[in-house]
Amino acid sequence: MKLVFLIYIASILDDINRAFFTAGILSLACGIFAIILYYGSKFEHSEEFANIGIKGMKIFIPISIITGSIAILIPSKETAYLMAGAYIGEKAVKSEFVNNRLEKIIEIIDLNLDKQIKELQGFKK
Repeated sequence: MKLVFLIYIASILDDINRAFFTAGILSLACGIFAIILYYGSKFEHSEEFANIGIKGMKIFIPISIITGSIAILIPSKETAYLMAGAYIGEKAVKSEFVNNRLEKIIEIIDLNLDKQIKELQGFKK
């Protein structure tokens, strides 16, 4: 069940990343607008718009930094699949069942190689 959930999450990671990136860009645009509003109101001597600009900067600039950081830290779908494959591969390699089978396979290969070497040595003589 965990693997199914992991595959589902990996399949929607690109959409989540796009949503955070869009939110970051929009909040950055609102923050820039708040900065322009603040400095524009300083020239007009409008204290009300200056306060609105300050509130906008305090809200939107941190939001844009946070959402942008989250968008950067979220891995792509391909990276998530690679991480899941590496995790499952590590579990498989450490599995007792797989280790027993690998030992038997290696033994069979060694025996067949020894047999072929003996045949080749007999063929050379």
